[in-house]
Amino acid sequence: MGRRADRAAPHRLRRYGLAALGVLAGACHAPPSPGAGSDAVECFALRWGAWSPPLTSLTNAPLQTPPPVFWLTDRRGTGVGDRGQLLAGPRHVDRPDARATWRRTPGDTLVVTWLSPSMGVELSATASGDSLVGSLRALSDHEHSGRPPRADAVVRRTACPA
Repeated sequence: MGRRADRAAPHRLRRYGLAALGVLAGACHAPPSPGAGSDAVECFALRWGAWSPPLTSLTNAPLQTPPPVFWLTDRRGTGVGDRGQLLAGPRHVDRPDARATWRRTPGDTLVVTWLSPSMGVELSATASGDSLVGSLRALSDHEHSGRPPRADAVVRRTACPA
């Protein structure tokens, strides 16, 4: 990419709500809402393809599956494990020790991470047209035989749930 394309990338991310905020939202049934008076700035729908290699255990799959709808905030965590990090919503599992955070890396890649104590999933995506395109990567404290499961992902802006 030339210099002109590099300068355009930050503008595209701001345009799609990724300039400074992140929180994750989604659940297996109806996605939770950011709620009235929320600090959610923008909400997103997340779609992904098949995992390769497949997730290894059905009991761990919920801990390694992101929500289908998420939002980003400009609020920073104050707890153990998320102190100082930008928060996302919702958590991917309904556990008090689960958390969702986001950050923007050099090159304007959005990274959203959903974690429970030993497992989670990470989204990494960059602007492409009117979407963000990238991949999901399953996270685990347990050793993988080979590479960790990955899936292609597409993120689009959506209305926040009421």
